[in-house]
Formats: sequence, C-alpha cells, structure tokens
Amino acid sequence: MISNDQELESSLRAIGHLYHAMASLRRDVLPKSRQWFNLMAEGPYDEIRKIQKDIEAYCGMNDVEFPDEDASESEDSETPAEPSSVGS
Repeated sequence: MISNDQELESSLRAIGHLYHAMASLRRDVLPKSRQWFNLMAEGPYDEIRKIQKDIEAYCGMNDVEFPDEDASESEDSETPAEPSSVGS
C-alpha cells in the first residue's frame, strides 16, 4: 500500500521496470515457447496488477464516480467549474 508521494514515485519506477521485463520476455521467450513465456510472465504480470491497484487507490481513482452511460443527460445538469488551485 502506498502512503506518500515518495512511495508513489518508487511504485511508478517499479512498474516501468516490470513492463520492460515483460517486453523482454515477449521479445526473447515468446517466439520460442508460449508455455515458457506464460510461466515466466506470471510473476511480473501479477506484480504489475498489484502495483496498479495500489497506485489507483493512492491517487483516488477508486473514488471517481462516472455518470451512468445509459442515462440521458438532463439539460439542467451542471458541469463543475475548473479547480483553480490544481497543481499550485
């Protein structure tokens, strides 16, 4: 679980390394053996998914609410104003 921005940065670096590892496996192992690729990719794949969930939780992505796509938008619905202090 990520509890501060330093851990977030570390997690982002880690996920980048894992994606590079997956790309190497795809390039070097997959053409030779799908079975070996699946076996060797399982660990990095699972770790990528775990880290992604941690990043999403820390960044608040789990709290984002999207309108129902099937619901029609009412004419009097308001769009929130742009926050003026984001990034400041």
